[in-house]
Amino acid sequence: MSTVLILGAGATAGVKGLPVDKDFLQRSITLIRSFDFLPLALELVYPQGWLKQRLEDAWSSIDSQFNNPLPISNALMGRILMLFETKARDEAGLPAEVPRYYKKYWEDRIRDTQARSPAQYLFLFAGWELRQAICRAYGQPIPGGEGKYRNFLSEYARRGPVSVIDFNYDVYLEQALDTGQWFYYPDVSPRRDAIENLKPHGSLNWIHRKVWEPDEEIVPTRDVYPTPSWGFGPEGFSQASIIPMTRAKREFTSEEESKTVRLRYGGIMRRCAEVLTQAQVICIVGYSFPPGDVYFQDLLRNVRASRVAPPVSVKYIGRDGTVSEWTSTLREAFGIVDDPEILLNGF
Repeated sequence: MSTVLILGAGATAGVKGLPVDKDFLQRSITLIRSFDFLPLALELVYPQGWLKQRLEDAWSSIDSQFNNPLPISNALMGRILMLFETKARDEAGLPAEVPRYYKKYWEDRIRDTQARSPAQYLFLFAGWELRQAICRAYGQPIPGGEGKYRNFLSEYARRGPVSVIDFNYDVYLEQALDTGQWFYYPDVSPRRDAIENLKPHGSLNWIHRKVWEPDEEIVPTRDVYPTPSWGFGPEGFSQASIIPMTRAKREFTSEEESKTVRLRYGGIMRRCAEVLTQAQVICIVGYSFPPGDVYFQDLLRNVRASRVAPPVSVKYIGRDGTVSEWTSTLREAFGIVDDPEILLNGF
């Protein structure tokens, strides 16, 4: 039987106890306050407090502010530009091979002071710092969680081909399957004897490089302990390729769309539709079907309409909600008639 496993934040939280979308900001407060522009942007967007905001909502709000920034005082404008200049000067003394970010943008500002407003710089930099916070929070090895993940996946792999739709940015699944090279990304050495790993929101070990002229690429690596290098280097800009669910899958930065991003993530979503259409067994772990993930909700509706028959088996593993709520959600999502198996004791 062909199987599709859908992994949400609850799967990661179950393995390592990491923050999830709804409590990321609150649990990462020390990390967030270690950045320069991100705390300022959050305070401006959420004047009544940002700790209880969901990560995806905050990410989308910060990115959307670039094109329609909130009004800011002259005093805050001056503070932003002073901080910006200080960061650029600090980077000027770095060796040429060390990635830098602020220096190039400061030089652009000197050449054209009308290119961007101080508010736009604030939200542009805050967006990058939020991405870096995500990488730091989820970029650590699993402390003893590999076996739990591996045993769970092996159980399904013994029954037939397995595809994983992993909505997490982290590489904990890859760490669990690294022994024996058990996983592959569809466009990187596909193997019939391994688990296909589809990541609609990107991954910490996918490197997005935008070289000066004119090339751009996203390079999935097999590095299960990635250390993403951020910023402008001798050949251009590099970052981990991660994108929020609440935005269209097309941005390179909050100010710029990327054809490379659009094509790659569009291809991943098409492959997700293919495996879901063919799957006989579907197991969801910790994915909450958030309303903000409109793209995936539309995909599920299209899959349901195109299937000849519903899947033979649907199972949900998580901690939130009730059996009746999940029964209704899964019947609607996958068109099943029989009751799905619901386990609310976590992963």
